[in-house]
Amino acid sequence: MATKIFGPEEDFFRGHFPGNPIVPGVIIIEAMAQTGGVLVYSSFTEEIKAAGQSGAYLAGLEKVKFRKVVYPNDELKMDVRIAKRRSKLIKFECEAWVGDSKVTEAEITVSLY
Repeated sequence: MATKIFGPEEDFFRGHFPGNPIVPGVIIIEAMAQTGGVLVYSSFTEEIKAAGQSGAYLAGLEKVKFRKVVYPNDELKMDVRIAKRRSKLIKFECEAWVGDSKVTEAEITVSLY
């Protein structure tokens, strides 16, 4: 579980959308992917080091749904779980919430390098 509050000074609010600022969906997906990265490296640090891996690339997005809008100063809570791991590929099941409302869900796959 990770939390992020997008302050009104965030650069992307200027263009997305003037007069009605919202957090772009791509930023929410990136936040969930970054949360997954923290989960992987905290869970498999020694294994990853032993394999000589040092990072991850985004490899796929599936079942992405944007259910509600996220506004400046909303507290976004991200629940990211490892659903499957095979060789260098890791698939996460992700949900993002504002309060009691699910705002985004996705399956995110990364490839370790």
